Amino acid sequence: MALRVHGGAALRAWIERSMRHARRLADVLDADPAFEILHRPQLSALCFRHRPDGVPGLDEHNRRLAQAIQADGRVYLAPAAVDGRVCLRVCFVNFRTTDEQVDDVVAVIRELGDRLTM
Repeated sequence: MALRVHGGAALRAWIERSMRHARRLADVLDADPAFEILHRPQLSALCFRHRPDGVPGLDEHNRRLAQAIQADGRVYLAPAAVDGRVCLRVCFVNFRTTDEQVDDVVAVIRELGDRLTM
């Protein structure tokens, strides 16, 4: 139905924009030593870990961080496991998502992650 209503060009643009958001987030996190990218995004999903200096138990830290992010409500992402390591998983699917909102994801994760390490 979406293809019929919006057409192929609109759906293609939405998918390409979602993939661009995942790559943008990966690039920002990859440049920050407090984060570990677990894979380069091929579609609109990205798995990564928050790895602040001096924090033991990164699996538990990332699990708690995912819960804090969900409770906070400004952005939504889910915990996941990749190769047995707990991580954060974001997947861009909303056609209304903007580049600024991708930047907001980073800001919220940093803020709440820092709060957990205090």
